[in-house]
Amino acid sequence: MLFYQMIVESIEKQEKLQQTYTEKSELNRKLQRIYAEKSEINRKLQRTYAEKSEINRKLQITYGEKFDRGVQIKELNAQLNASKKTQDDLKRQLSQTRKQMKAAKKQNTAIKRSRSYRLGRILTWPVRKLKGLLRGLRKGKKKN
Repeated sequence: MLFYQMIVESIEKQEKLQQTYTEKSELNRKLQRIYAEKSEINRKLQRTYAEKSEINRKLQITYGEKFDRGVQIKELNAQLNASKKTQDDLKRQLSQTRKQMKAAKKQNTAIKRSRSYRLGRILTWPVRKLKGLLRGLRKGKKKN
């Protein structure tokens, strides 16, 4: 019986050992699967880091362009303000010129209505008429 018991114990130990090896193999397969999943996750992580770096590079370019546009906008605003000031100055000058022109027309009208001007025109009329006739004669000769 002792021998039989030893054989049974030996068989049980072998079965237990076999079961342990089977469990170990299963755990090794699971571990390999986990390592494969970890490797895939690491590849995805590296790809994500590369994409993040590219996005950051593009973002830096965009920030630079935005800054440049801000500078351009400030320059254009300064030019616009200078143009508005120039326009306002020109409007003032135009207004002054119109006032001066109006005053000159008024003065011209006053001169033309004055007795001395009208008298001078009447007295110089024959001379002006003769001068006009002479010009007409000269032009007629030049055409022939």
